[in-house]
Amino acid sequence: MKCSRLISILFIALSAASAWAQSATGAEEYYFLNVQATGTLEKELNQNAAQGWRLLLLPKANNSDTMGALLKKPGAEAPRYEYKVLAAQRIGTLENEFKAAIAEGYDFRGVMTTERVLVGNETLIVLERLAGQKTAKLEYIFLNTKKESTLQKETEAAVSQGYVPSGFVRTMDNSVKQKMFGIMAGLPIELTMILARNRETPAASMGREYKTLATSRLKTLEKEMNEAAQQGYRFYYAAPAALTIMVREPGVKAPRVEYQVLGTNRVNTMEKEMNDLSKQGFRYMATSNGAGGLATIFERTPTAEGSATPFEIKLVTKFTDTSVNKEIQKLVQDGYQLMDITNLSNFLLMLQKSGTR
Repeated sequence: MKCSRLISILFIALSAASAWAQSATGAEEYYFLNVQATGTLEKELNQNAAQGWRLLLLPKANNSDTMGALLKKPGAEAPRYEYKVLAAQRIGTLENEFKAAIAEGYDFRGVMTTERVLVGNETLIVLERLAGQKTAKLEYIFLNTKKESTLQKETEAAVSQGYVPSGFVRTMDNSVKQKMFGIMAGLPIELTMILARNRETPAASMGREYKTLATSRLKTLEKEMNEAAQQGYRFYYAAPAALTIMVREPGVKAPRVEYQVLGTNRVNTMEKEMNDLSKQGFRYMATSNGAGGLATIFERTPTAEGSATPFEIKLVTKFTDTSVNKEIQKLVQDGYQLMDITNLSNFLLMLQKSGTR
């Protein structure tokens, strides 16, 4: 995410892989995993990691029936990594497994949800560590609640201790209480957030403010994002099902940017719609699925319309072993930066580069 350049801990937790793509030179190799089972995902991540591959991007997908992961081979001298994939229907179980994995030296890399026949709804967490690493680089707080107001309050408490949001997802409440009492126990939808801070410099990111936006309507999301922008907030993180986090730097109160949220369920026209917004001075920030289609967030400084160099956006829609590596190689060599993966019936990869007039 673009605010990650200002937030070093999020860079460590989530965006190190994106940095490789930004500095790409030569014919780097890419490989896409597409599997049906969590055990298979963990097995293939580790088998490929033993050959020098590292996880680059996980899809921002909600209730997908498949699991994907884009890998990259950074070089012969690069360190080797190990992976663990956690999956559970109950968030309490997932939280306990997450804490156990952190105690084994793993760090958080991503979270997503799946919905599969005979399995139902599951929440997945992918973790990574250097081969043989015994202590996680970061410390974590795991939040889970049904109320947005409660999540905001608990997030503020964690942020005051130096933590920053690293993962955000809407999950199903599969607790015994929910199953016994149904709607009397409240809506079966929960908000789960993972926050992280650096063990060595826990106060490094203190002073920033975060605002969580959780809505089911894209127009409402766009409205709330622009209201937050008027108070000095900027986009920080997007998750499936119209979940967004905004951030405000210390001392910033005046508006600096504006937002537009593009909603579509037509992949064949999506690239054109995205580039049309780019020509108006908007810059691509993130895409995720949910709300009946894809939601793409664009940001523009008020002075950018008609004056800024437009960005160019490309979509990769075919993910086969033979095609994805060559297509990504060519686009990266042409100056495109890997941005996001999401899922709408099939996986989609978004890339962006600064254009020319």
